[in-house]
Amino acid sequence: MPSGPTRVIDSTPRGKAVFEGTGKWPSRMARGTEGDPDNVAPLVVYLASDAASGVNGQVFHVYGYGFTLLEQPHAVRSIRAESRWDPEKLASVFSKTLGENLKSPPHGAFGTALDKRPAEEWSEVDGFRFWRSPFEVE
Repeated sequence: MPSGPTRVIDSTPRGKAVFEGTGKWPSRMARGTEGDPDNVAPLVVYLASDAASGVNGQVFHVYGYGFTLLEQPHAVRSIRAESRWDPEKLASVFSKTLGENLKSPPHGAFGTALDKRPAEEWSEVDGFRFWRSPFEVE
C-alpha cells in the first residue's frame, strides 16, 4: 500500500488545483522529499529478492522514509445464500446482518501518525527507530 503523489494524482481535481495554485504538479513537487514515490522502491526490491522468500500475504504501507506492517483483515460477520445474490435481496437483509450497528473503524493513518506514540514504545535496532504495537501477540 504505497503512498505518494504519482502522475495519477496529477490527474485528479485535487492535483489540478495544486497545479493551478503553484504552477507545479504534485508528482514533480514530491521529488526528493518524504512524499517521493521513489521511496517505495527499496521495499519492492527487497520483496522481489530471495531474502524475502518467506514473506507472503502481508500488507505493508510505505510512506516517507518508513515502512509499516499492517494487521491482517479478519472476518467479523458473514451471510450466506443457497444461490447467487441480487442487489435487491442483499439490500433487504444488509441492515439486519452485515450492516447492523456498524462502527467506524479506528483511523490509524496507516502508520503515518506513529510519531505521536509514546517514546517508550520505540526502540533502536541497528541504528533505526523501531515501533512495535503493544497489542501485538508474540
